[in-house]
Amino acid sequence: FVSLPFTTYVLLAGLATIPADVYEAARLDGASGWQTYRSVTLPLLGPALLGQNALATAQALSATESVPFGSIELMGGGLELAIPLFSASVSDRLSLTLDYFDYKRSDILHFRNASVPQSTGLSLPRENIGEVDSWGFDGTIAWDESLNEDFSYGLSLVGGYAKNRMAYWDEPPGAPEWQRSTGAPMNTGLYYVARGVFNDSSELNAHPHWVGARPGDIIFEDVDGDGEITADDRIRVDKSQTPTWTGGLTLDSRFRQLDFSLTFHGAGGGAQYIRTESGDLGNYFADFARNRWTPENPDAEHPRTFNGNEEYWMSQANTYFLRSTDYVRLKTAQIGYTLPTRTSGLLGASNLRVYVSGFNLLTWDKLDLLDPEATTQSGAYYPQKRVFNVGLSAAF
Repeated sequence: FVSLPFTTYVLLAGLATIPADVYEAARLDGASGWQTYRSVTLPLLGPALLGQNALATAQALSATESVPFGSIELMGGGLELAIPLFSASVSDRLSLTLDYFDYKRSDILHFRNASVPQSTGLSLPRENIGEVDSWGFDGTIAWDESLNEDFSYGLSLVGGYAKNRMAYWDEPPGAPEWQRSTGAPMNTGLYYVARGVFNDSSELNAHPHWVGARPGDIIFEDVDGDGEITADDRIRVDKSQTPTWTGGLTLDSRFRQLDFSLTFHGAGGGAQYIRTESGDLGNYFADFARNRWTPENPDAEHPRTFNGNEEYWMSQANTYFLRSTDYVRLKTAQIGYTLPTRTSGLLGASNLRVYVSGFNLLTWDKLDLLDPEATTQSGAYYPQKRVFNVGLSAAF
């Protein structure tokens, strides 16, 4: 049995996690060089006292001295200014906030993939070997001005940019340069490059193609030029669901008792893979159905009809289905009218305001198939609602 500095736990089900302050593997049976764990998960098949199962689990893990979560080196700065332009009379109208960052994270927990090959049969723990760099900026610029007692207006622009790259994670050797993830952003994928649709048999025979391809299928590019379509023809696309640009714009104005405001927000640099369950299980997008390939429409934009993932160009990730999610959305709009003080007083209130507002009113985007903020490939999600409100606010 394992000697542990706490009252013996009774494990009642398949998993148990023991905190680091009560479990230090370095003290097991007087052995040295064991790894000290923040927590250890013990896979047990049924009720048992903490005994040989724990010892076997600890001995199956390779040793390291310690497992911190990671470290970070910050190189950044900030600038927050009220900028006087031309004269002091302008300085109270314009404000600017600007921040930049440059993070270099190291000691990130990750498995050794290249240094210790899978052929060793070892089940290795995560080690503090990962390195990720990230950088970017964000800021706000705002302008507020009152032209006279009757009219005022303002605008505020908020924006940010952020990028990252995997500096090191012990990537296995052998992958083509265009597939390597070291140096690429996190959470990127490999895709075959789509170059259109085979119009007919003559075009099919003129290109390297997937075994079993036929007219109406998607053309995959022979990236390595070996005359065949293989896994080496996939490329790493430096985009993910996370956009690199985000921003928003707010406009507001007031003329006497009338007020008006608009809020836009948007994002750019992201991408969403679209993989629907069209066929036996579901319908097709209307744009696809109208512009799909058929023998009568060989110059179509989209491939022929498909059933689920049966076609190679549905089961193999490719750039045809990787769509930009750049968008700008009119998020809110509101117009209101504040009744004159005398009128409000006659109604027993110190202030009365009526308004009409809308939420998620318009969207301009490149995806044009589903919500650009959706994170599901199939489109199976609850869509954002367009909402209209009519209201009355009162103060007494």
